[in-house]
Amino acid sequence: DYELADWLAEPMNTVSNLAIILPPVCFLVAHRTAWDIIAVAIVQVSIGVGSVLFHASLRYSMQLCDEVPMLWYSLLCTVCYLKRLWGWDLSLPASGFAAVVTGGILVTEQHSPIHEMWRGIMSVAFSLCVVAIAWGSTSLVQRLKADLPDKRRRVAVVAERLHTAGYIMFVLAVVCWLVDNYFCPALWRLPFGLPYPHLHTWWHLLVGAALQGLLVLFQLDDNRMSQELHVSTVLFVLPLRVQAYA
Repeated sequence: DYELADWLAEPMNTVSNLAIILPPVCFLVAHRTAWDIIAVAIVQVSIGVGSVLFHASLRYSMQLCDEVPMLWYSLLCTVCYLKRLWGWDLSLPASGFAAVVTGGILVTEQHSPIHEMWRGIMSVAFSLCVVAIAWGSTSLVQRLKADLPDKRRRVAVVAERLHTAGYIMFVLAVVCWLVDNYFCPALWRLPFGLPYPHLHTWWHLLVGAALQGLLVLFQLDDNRMSQELHVSTVLFVLPLRVQAYA
């Protein structure tokens, strides 16, 4: 830490957050989309900015700027899925819950029992929302496959491929985060002179790509009834732009 500058704790982990910040910005520039998807993209940017602040400073207050937006992001995505798949609009109660948990974390002292209680609630809520996101994204892909006619079948194939790639990238990202979190000292002493693998940097890169896939799936589902629907991709799985024509 602080090897390159006394004001920058973790350079690689700081810079790699561009993989979380830039893709949603590019998505918003390239698409006209629903307000809730705009909110998802904005919150994703806030996660990346918070992570930059944390890895540049390694201060607990900046860590909360990284972690709290994750709760908002997961709740917002869950609300988006429930609205699209079941017709439930839970934006108000979800916002209220997120505000209460956020306030409880911010106004209590670190390491105090009440603070840890609110952190526990945040962790449980986030974990449940991750399960909901997995269900929701899978359900959107299945609906695209069922609703799109033969002439637009390629879009459903791309959506399924994107979903599979996103799932694999997220699992790999979690593995990287866990190994780096629990075995960091050992990673600095790898045998045969192997370099430090910067697994937390890979966490940022893989998560950024996986989250971008969620934005594209939302956009595809919202435009599935369009007469023409196209997805521009790179390497068959990395989405660039969704084009829909009424």
